[in-house]
Amino acid sequence: FIKDNETKSITVEIFADTSNRYFSSIFLKAGKNRGITENNTIVSSLGLVGRVVEIGKKISRGLLLNDISSRVPVSISSSEIQGILIGQNLNRPKIYYINNLNDINVGDLVVTSGKGGIFPSNLAVGSVAIIDKKNQHIEVDLFVNPKDLSRVRIIDYQIDKSIE
Repeated sequence: FIKDNETKSITVEIFADTSNRYFSSIFLKAGKNRGITENNTIVSSLGLVGRVVEIGKKISRGLLLNDISSRVPVSISSSEIQGILIGQNLNRPKIYYINNLNDINVGDLVVTSGKGGIFPSNLAVGSVAIIDKKNQHIEVDLFVNPKDLSRVRIIDYQIDKSIE
């Protein structure tokens, strides 16, 4: 029996979207005053938005999935093919490090794999848009457009260190 990780969450307002051609991030109206910590998961009702990377007293900065610094372990389709979603500072991040592109189809669901301990598993990310067999990567249409959001949910997901 493996105990589920404890999670707690709060809803916060987006203070500003500071995305431009060089980076993609949002500022959140919550910080240390509301218990926000580094690497907290940011989600909306549609799926994963990103993670918290900087925390102030009352404001935090969230790194979005399409930021060039973003790396997220993901699973593709029901066959759970693993890869790493890497932001490109464009609308579509790419998935690299995939063993077999032949078992993947356009439209397949992309979710978090839970590997690495930062993101819980099975959070919706997007769907496969383009399969580039020549360059060995996949482009993903994200389910969440941060420009459409005014609030997000911050999830404090931590691996239980007592079971290691």
